[in-house]
Amino acid sequence: MCETRGTALRFFWRQGGGDWQRIGPVLDASVLSDECGEGQNVKSPSSFTGVGNFTGAFVGMAANDVCGLKMTADFSYFSYTNLSEG
Repeated sequence: MCETRGTALRFFWRQGGGDWQRIGPVLDASVLSDECGEGQNVKSPSSFTGVGNFTGAFVGMAANDVCGLKMTADFSYFSYTNLSEG
């Protein structure tokens, strides 16, 4: 699970029905916005004349098969709750 409050981003995990345990440091979520990057001007054969910044934070689940083993991932549950700052 991840939780953001303001710009503080925290990750949690749990096993089975146990309690959620915080893992890793508190991260700065403000770098996941359009205002953070400086953009790039890139010329390439594909006719792109410029590459902008990241377009904002998104919520979702994803998995990548970075080893090329054609493995899949199944998600049986996803929940989003809007938390107030505090």
